[in-house]
Amino acid sequence: MTILLARGKTDFATLKKQTKTSDGNLSTHLRKLEDASYITVKKSFVERKPITVYWISDEGKRAYSNYLSTIERLINIKD
Repeated sequence: MTILLARGKTDFATLKKQTKTSDGNLSTHLRKLEDASYITVKKSFVERKPITVYWISDEGKRAYSNYLSTIERLINIKD
């Protein structure tokens, strides 16, 4: 999510390289994000090669912002 938020539209190969994960692991995570409507996916062909591009949806941006706020509150909890 951080990569998509920072980079905007990003293809599968770039996400794989950036996250240093296997095709299967990355596909599983991306599918869960897609099922939650946090990302949008477009599959097409460029010079006869399949390419899949992902970008964060408005709902995904809101969810990620809420996630970061929650993490920040947890970090700032005083005993």
